[in-house]
Amino acid sequence: MDGSKSEAQSIKDKLLLNGVPEEIINIEDRSTNSKENVLYSKQIFDFSNISSLLFVSKSHAAGRQYRTLRKYLPNNIEMGLYSYETIINGIYINQFNWMLYPESRSLIFGEYLRILYYSHKGDIECVKGIVNGLESYIERIFEG
Repeated sequence: MDGSKSEAQSIKDKLLLNGVPEEIINIEDRSTNSKENVLYSKQIFDFSNISSLLFVSKSHAAGRQYRTLRKYLPNNIEMGLYSYETIINGIYINQFNWMLYPESRSLIFGEYLRILYYSHKGDIECVKGIVNGLESYIERIFEG
C-alpha cells in the first residue's frame, strides 16, 4: 500500500481489529506512487507463491491501483479490493455521492486522466477505450 506511514498504520489497525492475523499483513511504506508501491512490494514479498490478493486502496484510486497490480504481478493471482472513502471538506466521498460535489467530480475526473496517462506511458495495464468525446482532450495531454 502506498501513502503515509500513519495511513498505513491506520489501515493495519483496522485489519487487525477485523480479525486479520498480523503475520499475513505486509505493508510497503517507501513508495510515492502506485508503480513504486508494487515494485517495492515485490522486494519484500514473494508473489509467485500466492493465488489471491486483497489490496487496500482509496475508492477513487482503486482502478489505477488494480491496473498497476495487473501490470507487474503474475496473471494467475485473483485480486480483491478493500476500499475506503476519501474525505473532502469533512464529507465522506463514495460511489453514491461523488457526483454531488465539484471537488469530488474533479477528483474522479483527475483519476480517470491519470489512468489514461499511465496506461499510455506503459506503467499500468492498458485501458480499452476512452469515454466518447474526450479523445481530443486526451490527445492534447499526451502531446503537451
